[in-house]
Amino acid sequence: MKESVFYSNTPADDFEKLNQAKFESVIGYSFDFEGGYVNNKNDRGGETKFGITSPLVNEMILYYFQ
Repeated sequence: MKESVFYSNTPADDFEKLNQAKFESVIGYSFDFEGGYVNNKNDRGGETKFGITSPLVNEMILYYFQ
């Protein structure tokens, strides 16, 4: 039997750690290609910092800190 890479107690723990690893990979990629703060009226993305939109940050804050 193959040993778990994450060494956790439950599949849910493994899933959470896998999601965290994916997030760190994606955020690293974004930081490599995106600049700092931008609020260009011609950009449909609106206000962003490192490619992360303001509405997304607000949504994440509401989700994680309610």
